[in-house]
Amino acid sequence: FCFFSSVHLSGLFLAALSVERYLSVAFPLRAQRWRRPGLYVAAGCVLWLVATAHCSVIFVTAFNEAADGSEEAGGGSGSGEEPQ
Repeated sequence: FCFFSSVHLSGLFLAALSVERYLSVAFPLRAQRWRRPGLYVAAGCVLWLVATAHCSVIFVTAFNEAADGSEEAGGGSGSGEEPQ
């Protein structure tokens, strides 16, 4: 989780930096008005949220596979039929 989160975060932060640099070059006066530390902190928090939400799919999938495996190992309904 930590490895893939850091991989996704580095890509997202580089993309955000590229967007900020593009806006600074294309619209210098407008971009100067948007430069506030609070906005950068909010963008960083959103990027962390997106990356961790994306990587949490791994945990949900592993948890569901473990739960399905334990039910099948326990015998299930006891009818002896395979689920379809």
